Amino acid sequence: MRQPRPSRTKPVSAGQAYAEQLGSLGGQRRKERALQVARRQAEHAAETAEAAMLRAEAANTAKTHFLASMSHELRTPLNAVIGFSDVLRSQGTSSPAGGVQVADPSKYADHIHEAGVHLLAIVDDILDTAKLESGKIILHEDPVDCGALLASCRTFISGLAQARGVALEFRAAPDLPGLWGDAQRLRQILINLLSNAVKFTPEGGRVLLQAQPQQDGSMTILVADTGVGMREEDLPRALAPFQQIEVDATRRSEGTGLGLPLAKAFIELHGGSLEIQSQVGVGTRVTLHLPARRVRRAQA
Repeated sequence: MRQPRPSRTKPVSAGQAYAEQLGSLGGQRRKERALQVARRQAEHAAETAEAAMLRAEAANTAKTHFLASMSHELRTPLNAVIGFSDVLRSQGTSSPAGGVQVADPSKYADHIHEAGVHLLAIVDDILDTAKLESGKIILHEDPVDCGALLASCRTFISGLAQARGVALEFRAAPDLPGLWGDAQRLRQILINLLSNAVKFTPEGGRVLLQAQPQQDGSMTILVADTGVGMREEDLPRALAPFQQIEVDATRRSEGTGLGLPLAKAFIELHGGSLEIQSQVGVGTRVTLHLPARRVRRAQA
């Protein structure tokens, strides 16, 4: 019977054993590091998902509030149109003995026209906001007479300023250079800013419209008021679509809350920027910066 051969396994040296232990420890550390990296990535992903969810919830809440307030903004002019038109219609269909007699029908037509214009402005703001979000706003650029543009905006807002007892001041150099841009959008920017300034300025206050060329060839247009102002922490919300700043002193004022966001978006489409400085109880200063490439200086 054959005897089993003795095992020829070489004895493991102390150096080899140490090397194997180091390798085992290195592998374990690599696994631990990988687990730590995976844990951090999972935590970051969870934080990102939570932040996205909070932003989505905030956006939905803001839009809900916006739509709730918008129902009032739309119904007010619509009720005026329906009410005044009903008066005119009843006058035309009722008998002289029992019908409603209107001394001056043209006044009712004026009220209907004003309500219609107001309603159209609200709808235009909503549509412009939707176009901006979808990237479908296109500028129609032409030479713009800056002086005439500012004077037109001042004339447009003067009626509202007078009705609210707010002084309107206008400052522009007689040789003010022209601009290159979309005249309709530039006018919309200024009308929105001036309307806000007048609406949020108490009776006896002042609103300033000023244009000033700069040494670097650019131009600044300033709309400043002595109104109720805003807190610094509320400024980002004031520039965000579907957001409205609720201050006790300003709740009486109507509006969609889209004026400032649209002004900011339109000036940025022109390559410019909008800057706001405001202090509660002191007033607000909105400065439009138009780059030099938008300024058309007269040829010598």
